[in-house]
Amino acid sequence: MLADFVSQILLALIPLFLVAAGQAVVMTGGGIDLTAPAATAAALLAGSWVFAATAGSVAAAAIAMPAAGLALGMLQGMGVARSPLPAWAISLGALGMLDGLSSGPAAAGVWSPVHRAMTALADPLAAWVGLAVVAGLALHQAMKHLVAGPWLRAVGCHREAARAAGVPVAAVTVGTYALSGLTAGLAAVFLAVQAARLPLAGGSPVPAWWLVDVLGAAVLAGAHRPGGRAGPARVLAGAVVMVALTVLLAAAGAPPGAAAAAKSLVVLGVLAVLVRSDHHP
Repeated sequence: MLADFVSQILLALIPLFLVAAGQAVVMTGGGIDLTAPAATAAALLAGSWVFAATAGSVAAAAIAMPAAGLALGMLQGMGVARSPLPAWAISLGALGMLDGLSSGPAAAGVWSPVHRAMTALADPLAAWVGLAVVAGLALHQAMKHLVAGPWLRAVGCHREAARAAGVPVAAVTVGTYALSGLTAGLAAVFLAVQAARLPLAGGSPVPAWWLVDVLGAAVLAGAHRPGGRAGPARVLAGAVVMVALTVLLAAAGAPPGAAAAAKSLVVLGVLAVLVRSDHHP
């Protein structure tokens, strides 16, 4: 039925939009966050532990997930800001640690009780769409009106020039990764609530090969250009494209690995066109 099809699209689109919005902010500031899916899984795990420790408090678990994502993002941002290593190297190392944490024996089946308790919050889906829109608008207003927006674009365009101009580069860097972690934690809440409607990837509601979709949506939004203006509307459009590619490839019978490879090629092709247009306006 059409209603079921639309629901499945929204179920894939909402968490992707949230995480890609955080990723776009990081990329606008000249960085990259490779941990987004792993941070989502780790936030889900943290919420599950809090749920167990608080004798089944759904509210505590729902608060713990974005809080854990925020903390993870801040730690990664501090590493990027203070280390002489490039951002991608720090992020890759953090990805390995989070993957190990969220896929280890201590994580097996831990999230299931919190998922069962939070399923009662799954409806109406329209309310979750509204919350995602509000989150996007809040991000847009913060980027447009707060001083952090100009600072972020300055850091993304030229880090050393921004530092010389008095911009707190380290604080801006930590803030971008903290925001990315926060959006990953918010996505974890959504995935926990809606897990009964989602296909499980290795026993977790975090989609397989999700990093491809997250980076693809951010790139298609224009975040490939440091200092660019990849606003929420552009991120949403990029997320829609990635979800549409996923649906079309699944309908064609492509296995997940092949679908991820195909989507990567499409994103690389679009990126090549965008970069060429940037250099030859």
